[in-house]
Amino acid sequence: MNFSADYQKSSTAITVQKENGTLVDYYLRQNFEIHFNTLPKKLTQEWHAHQYLQEIVFVLTGGLTVEIFERNQSVRRIELAAHDLITMNNSLHRLINPFEEACQFIVFRFIPEPTDYGRDITKDKLWFSDEEVAQLSQPSFKLEELQESEKKNYLKTLFQH
Repeated sequence: MNFSADYQKSSTAITVQKENGTLVDYYLRQNFEIHFNTLPKKLTQEWHAHQYLQEIVFVLTGGLTVEIFERNQSVRRIELAAHDLITMNNSLHRLINPFEEACQFIVFRFIPEPTDYGRDITKDKLWFSDEEVAQLSQPSFKLEELQESEKKNYLKTLFQH
């Protein structure tokens, strides 16, 4: 039995101030990541989805609105307050802080059944502009009618960044 503990001090986290103002401390581990995020007041993040990763968001302070693009081409809004949690389940989503104070939350990211962790963690996120999401919402386009493999290929070719 191994009685040792593996720890990471905050001084070793990778801190990034994103262009949109979000501040993130990345704690990168062998099989998972933890991100400590500060989302400034009145900020809307970009639409995105994950191909391989499971993403769980736990709100520490403030509140968030999570918008999820549904299969019926509508957008579902979920309001989260401090100590609320959401599992994204590979959804097309974005986070919004509609409040006058910053929101702090933790993101847990992992691959449920690892294949090539190095590849999957670095090439996982697909970005979506508002225009691209609006295109998915057009009545002539039925995303839910595509086979799963066609859907993935469509999203990959349309939204590669």
